[in-house]
Amino acid sequence: MAVDDINAVDQLALQGYDPVSYFNNKPVKGDPSINSVHANAEYYFSSQKNKDKFKTMPEQYVAMYGGYCAYGMRMGKN
Repeated sequence: MAVDDINAVDQLALQGYDPVSYFNNKPVKGDPSINSVHANAEYYFSSQKNKDKFKTMPEQYVAMYGGYCAYGMRMGKN
């Protein structure tokens, strides 16, 4: 975990995929050495540039509904 990310970590987000890469239409695995913590989840990034984008506006890149599908959330199936 990076020194600048002193938060409790409950889980690895997105199975280690770079969240910013999804917005480039090509999801790629992140590098564990380029990481950040947000909302008790650790995120890996494929580049420092993507990590910087994420840290500027993480809400734009994290999964909606805590990663559960909207229909399942509506039906209480989380």
